Amino acid sequence: EVDRCPDRSVGEVGRHAVPAVDALLQGFNLPPSLSFEDRREVERVIAAALAGLDGVSKGTYHPLPGSLSYTDTTLSKSEEARLKEEGILMPEPASTVVLSSGIGRHWPDGRGIFSNAQRDLYIWVNNGDHMEIFAKARGDDVKGSFERLMRMVGDLEKGLRGQECGFAHDDHLGYVSTCPSNLGTGLRISLEMRLPNLMDRPDFRDILGKLGLRMMVTEASTNLCSIENTRTMGLTEVQLTNDFMRSCTKLVGIESRLEEGIDVDDEVRAMFSDK
Repeated sequence: EVDRCPDRSVGEVGRHAVPAVDALLQGFNLPPSLSFEDRREVERVIAAALAGLDGVSKGTYHPLPGSLSYTDTTLSKSEEARLKEEGILMPEPASTVVLSSGIGRHWPDGRGIFSNAQRDLYIWVNNGDHMEIFAKARGDDVKGSFERLMRMVGDLEKGLRGQECGFAHDDHLGYVSTCPSNLGTGLRISLEMRLPNLMDRPDFRDILGKLGLRMMVTEASTNLCSIENTRTMGLTEVQLTNDFMRSCTKLVGIESRLEEGIDVDDEVRAMFSDK
């Protein structure tokens, strides 16, 4: 079904595409309520499944510095610095919401990061969920990164079956995650975009909401913003990806017209009048 994703581009406006899937293992508590021993067991099961990956998914699992739960590999200072520079190092929990939830309990024990040789697939282990699986691409290649992500998820699911485990799933809710907003597919797609004119509009967030999007991160000095889908339930992963790209393409069209000095107020009002 991945082949049904169109080769849709948003052009130079798109800078980085990062689709991701949050996943829990069946038979284990949610991360905030994991015991010390169970968190280590989650790491052991995932690391064993990752060790069997091959092809473009093949890579190396490293425990976070300070963790004593996994001794097969270590994360050197230089490798840690490189992961941090590339923006894929798992951040230490800092917000009071995360800390009070218990997600950061026993930090950094039982936590680690996996990355493939190409550095375009990586996994955080025992952060907000048991696994957060990312595919990263420069530019706006959402389809290519989505294909790599789905291939990785499929390979990992086979590896977990070899450990007599699997992803936590509910017949009604779909794939289960710690955050209720990720229930269903657990699929989050983010695209870093440069939208200076739209970002200056007071109704920018309302426009995003109408398109099923939200702004997660902004860099006001560079007019960059990270746009993410809001819906994860009720559609397939391919349908969600197609909807996301259609919405981003709509944003690009509005931004282009604003850049040319064309009034878009009627167009925006029409968006909100559509049922």
